[in-house]
Amino acid sequence: MKRFIGIGVFLLALTVASSDVFAWSLKRGAEFIKNPSRCATINTVDAAQYNPAGLINLQDGLYIYLGNQAAFKKYTCQVRGLSIGYNRDAVDTSAAFLSPNATLAYVIGSGAVFATFDVIGGGGTVSYHRPEGINFVSMLGQKMSRVSFYEAKTAISVGVSYGLFNDKVSLSAGIRYVMVDRSATGNANFARAFSVEASLAGWTGFVGINIQPTDMFNIAVLFQPTARLAGEWRDHLVGQTGSAYNGQQILGLLTFVSHQQEFEDGFISVGAGIRPMEALEIQLSFKYGFSAERRYGAYNTGGTTPSVSYENYRARPEWDLAIGFEYSLGLVRPSLGVMLSRTSDNTRTNLGQPWDPGLSSTFVGLGVSIVPNDTLRIDLGVAKVFYAEGSASGGEFTYKKDVWLIGYGIGLRF
Repeated sequence: MKRFIGIGVFLLALTVASSDVFAWSLKRGAEFIKNPSRCATINTVDAAQYNPAGLINLQDGLYIYLGNQAAFKKYTCQVRGLSIGYNRDAVDTSAAFLSPNATLAYVIGSGAVFATFDVIGGGGTVSYHRPEGINFVSMLGQKMSRVSFYEAKTAISVGVSYGLFNDKVSLSAGIRYVMVDRSATGNANFARAFSVEASLAGWTGFVGINIQPTDMFNIAVLFQPTARLAGEWRDHLVGQTGSAYNGQQILGLLTFVSHQQEFEDGFISVGAGIRPMEALEIQLSFKYGFSAERRYGAYNTGGTTPSVSYENYRARPEWDLAIGFEYSLGLVRPSLGVMLSRTSDNTRTNLGQPWDPGLSSTFVGLGVSIVPNDTLRIDLGVAKVFYAEGSASGGEFTYKKDVWLIGYGIGLRF
């Protein structure tokens, strides 16, 4: 039984592992890639994502924005250790070409209503291949010759904004529905193949305020409490001859089922917009992400009573600090921004999970907006993310990330 629990912990770790794949920040889009400092945005419709209270500053009308980002990455896990017997790297270079975002907003007078769709995490696959085996979880002694992870974390938001005191102060509020789908597949030495599937969903809300005493300055605050997500994950093992635990062979399909809860996606952001001249805008942004938890209760196949209950994950708070510039040259508006992101160690790094480094980073983005008239906007951006190296299991694993991003989007006003 103890050995079976060990298998469950290992497979559960796989479910957790895919959670931070492409989780660069809470919200992404073409306008973010060209300038990651967005928390005080008031002049474009993407304010619905970063500063919804600022939407009332737009001209009256119906706004539609569609965007996408593509990611090109190189993830490296350097495996070092006397117990492993080899010192070769496991590398993943798979690209993610589709991570869309969309915004719909209607602005009239001092009010606005809006809806957004975001891929707030995931959207890509991480795959490692190495014939001699990858000893990812050394405490269980399991080696995998092939392992792939996928995650898509999406969110739909609906809200309203309203201006007060001649629009010097505006407020916003809304609800947000978060959905998570994860999967992992691979081959390991304890079984011919394994697969993990997880699906969760839950609600949260948000409130915001934008204060604009003059046309040259505004400050914005957005608060979103932690979302409670609930769902189920399933682990499947397909055995083969020679796959055995405690002297008993696994000859068929073995399934572990668990109810899962997650508490995440909570944050508070503060931004300031400064316009020292009509053509220049400077934005300062700070976002503090609250601590997150994941709780699991393991079930026997087809059972209804938990046989094992434990907490597998707890992440400490994280923060982002950014500055961005945009300058208007008539129809063309170039922009540049830099963001520092800092993460804290958590229990996952102690498990030695190289597919999920969770590293601190520096994000440098630049791009251009093309605005031929007041009804059309085209955004193009490129960014490079510089990650710090990380290690776990006493230096047995060293994690490295190298990521380039490309974003593009189009906005229309009717």
